[in-house]
Amino acid sequence: MDKKLRLGIAGLGTVGLGVVNILKDQATELYEKLGIRLEIAGVSARVQRDRGVDLADVPFFQDPVALAKAKILTFLSSLWAAQKVQHWTLFQLL
Repeated sequence: MDKKLRLGIAGLGTVGLGVVNILKDQATELYEKLGIRLEIAGVSARVQRDRGVDLADVPFFQDPVALAKAKILTFLSSLWAAQKVQHWTLFQLL
């Protein structure tokens, strides 16, 4: 059975979308290198809109805390610049 790491991406700006693209475009190479499948299990952003990448099969959350609490993740990565919101979200997760 394949090992899986179910990732949550909080923030879909330049960095977040870059991570999404790497995970999607290089899935096979990452699996061969790491021995574990990296799966995008959920994403969070302030606004749900077309961002030029297919996320139709990925649950969307406007609230990053809701993404974290959805119990669908192994790991949550916060990739947005709003420092105060980020600190509050991480506090909520603890």
